[in-house]
Amino acid sequence: MKNRYADWYDLCLGEMTYDVEYLKKFCALCPEGMILEPGSGTGRLMPHIRRPERRFMELSAEMTEVFLARHPEEKSNLLAGSADKIPLPDESVTGIYVPFNGIGELFPTAFSLKEFHRVLRQDGKLLICAANPAFPMLRELIGIDKDKRFQYTIRTLRAPKNEYSWQTTLSVRENTPAPKEHQFFINQYLIPRTKLEELCRESGFRTDMAHGNYDGCAWAENSPWTLLTLSKIPAGTRTISPDIAKLTAVYDSVADKYDSFAAGGRYIGPGWLKQKLSGLNFLKPNILDLGCANGYLGRAAKEVFANCSLFGVDVSGGMIEELKKAGLYENAIIWDLNAGIPFIEAEVFDIVFALGVFEFIKDPLPVLQGITGAMELHGRLFVSFECFDPAKNPDRTVTDPRIGFPRYLRALEEIRALLAKAKLEIVSCEKQTAYKSPSTGAEVEYFMCEIKRDRNL
Repeated sequence: MKNRYADWYDLCLGEMTYDVEYLKKFCALCPEGMILEPGSGTGRLMPHIRRPERRFMELSAEMTEVFLARHPEEKSNLLAGSADKIPLPDESVTGIYVPFNGIGELFPTAFSLKEFHRVLRQDGKLLICAANPAFPMLRELIGIDKDKRFQYTIRTLRAPKNEYSWQTTLSVRENTPAPKEHQFFINQYLIPRTKLEELCRESGFRTDMAHGNYDGCAWAENSPWTLLTLSKIPAGTRTISPDIAKLTAVYDSVADKYDSFAAGGRYIGPGWLKQKLSGLNFLKPNILDLGCANGYLGRAAKEVFANCSLFGVDVSGGMIEELKKAGLYENAIIWDLNAGIPFIEAEVFDIVFALGVFEFIKDPLPVLQGITGAMELHGRLFVSFECFDPAKNPDRTVTDPRIGFPRYLRALEEIRALLAKAKLEIVSCEKQTAYKSPSTGAEVEYFMCEIKRDRNL
């Protein structure tokens, strides 16, 4: 959408200079090396990033065109791309500056934060400038508290139900709307400080400083801005359980041959999922694939929804590497789902997959609750649970001594209770033989479920 207003961008923001001094102080705080500005727009702040090594990144082709027309000498420093796929090597940047609520345009935010973590040096700094949704004037202007239309530099067209997002259009001058052909919509997120810091923490960052305005005043609940200066959490301070370490090692070891591994066990997941997806009426769904492995379910999804956007999460780095080779997913991150999914924003996904996942999660409720929040109102969750059958095995937790990590089995009544607590409802649930165990040869039964959000939510 930024292509629609590239020529008008500086007319709206060109007189805004109060962030320049703050940016200069941030650059002085960063170690010697490269500074990166994702979402650089037309290059308004470029002259103030005074480093021999600097990079700017912009997704909009027309914004890029304006940038280069004004600063042709910066052509080699301007990167085309989005913040969740930064074309820079690991630990090559000493400072990242995310300007003017740019964090609100990143989707999903956690995937971009993980990418920032990848390219930032261990001694580097990240600065995020985010509008504070608790700021009284902002709440009034954008209609969080009431449906109020107004004309301003940022002019609200619709007050949403979700207080963390809004739709806006820019005008050229205060109280003067842009010509109709130049009006446009931007979907942004207003993220409260507590949520933003949680997202950053789960992505490997800690807060060093928090200011409420560009003059450096301390942050308060009603501050206009949340300005966070962050650094990377030292390596080795976050640990995973021995069971998850074993699980990760096993899946890393089979990542490059996972397709043949699954085919050998006659796994029904992709076929079952494709059949279920064929009954849905989505045009370009956003899909979250929990336990994405090498992206085998994403391939099935693409056969039904060619224009879908796929985002993956898996505990195995080896699997994520294999997934990225195919280029089907927008991005994927390494994450232990036993910690829930606190990094996912509200109501951003139409469809969620969680097949072959919950048998490795001791407490499924936090993940299910996270899925409820992540799904759009009319979204769908496709999930499997390994069956507990006391006639076959009296234990709800089983451990194969050859691989050394537990699997958690569940009865249907337990599944129903968990879903109810998470405000989810069963659309369909079928008990099926999902695969043949490669280690024991036994047929393994699962409850294969299609789930929706509670209609009373």
